[in-house]
Amino acid sequence: MGIITTHYNNLKKMADATNGLLNGRMRFDVKNLEPLYQLEIGKPGSSFALEIAGKIGLPKSLIQSAKQKVGTDAVELDRLLAELEEEKKNHEEQKARFEKQNDMLEKAISNYKSLQNDLDERKKEIMNQAKLEAKSLLKEANQRVENLIRDIKENKAEKMATKTAREEVREFEKEIRIEKVRKKDKEIKVIGGDIVVGSFVRVKGQQAIGEVVKVTRQDAEVLFGDLKSKIKLNRLEHLSRGQFKKIEKESSSRLRGIDLNERKANFSPDLDVRGHRADEALMLTASFLDDALLFGVPMVRLIHGKGDGILRQVLREELKSYKEVSAAHDEHADRGGAGITVVEFR
Repeated sequence: MGIITTHYNNLKKMADATNGLLNGRMRFDVKNLEPLYQLEIGKPGSSFALEIAGKIGLPKSLIQSAKQKVGTDAVELDRLLAELEEEKKNHEEQKARFEKQNDMLEKAISNYKSLQNDLDERKKEIMNQAKLEAKSLLKEANQRVENLIRDIKENKAEKMATKTAREEVREFEKEIRIEKVRKKDKEIKVIGGDIVVGSFVRVKGQQAIGEVVKVTRQDAEVLFGDLKSKIKLNRLEHLSRGQFKKIEKESSSRLRGIDLNERKANFSPDLDVRGHRADEALMLTASFLDDALLFGVPMVRLIHGKGDGILRQVLREELKSYKEVSAAHDEHADRGGAGITVVEFR
């Protein structure tokens, strides 16, 4: 076994075509013309004599003369070897980048799966806990109903005993009522000054913003997109142009595709919540009141029925949290009486 080092291209060609001989090369940084001190078996290398000669400052005329003497084949072979070396280096750099990115991707996928498993387990725990609490509440509710029936039978439906039992049921209804969580409005900067035509305003406590197109003594006509509504001046907040544009941009995606004119045309001032549980009735009422305030409706009616009065009481308590509500009272006896709550806005 032997090793032959040479700059002679014919020997490199012979090694490539002869069994028992192998080419080898020391890798070279073509761009910077510096050795990499890495041995690679299987491919011939180049001495890069002409390139190095140019780098160390030999005259161009001398280098050109040398190219002519060695012939075009040798120059072409060196050029191809140089390109091959550069392509190999680029390939290795890309491969290193891809491997690094692949490692990062695998770690991200692993973290995602781990987080997903944790969330699934947490969800199961919450659901199981909720089911246990629901069973406990249902058991307690059934027990109270049985006690109520027994008390009424034992007291032969005496008025006082029945009233006391119903009060107990109402108190229990309050205990298990699902609290409605309202989203906090983003902090809005309100400016001073009178509201005049051209002012940008927002309805207090609401997300609706618009531009004033007409002002009377106590009211203002406000343009909300394509919808014009008449609203009391004391229910409006004065916004700067910059604040208005910011809110408008943030809400445009949410309002895109909603035809407010069509919604107003189809809006009914009556909401029937009979047959709904208290938490369902509260959610329906909140959405209904928001629309009524946006459309500038002066009065609406909540149809809850009479029954034991529990639903009526829950809705009346909820209406107290709306500062826009000026009054909430029973409908006239001829039109439903205590089964309907009339809501008037300021």
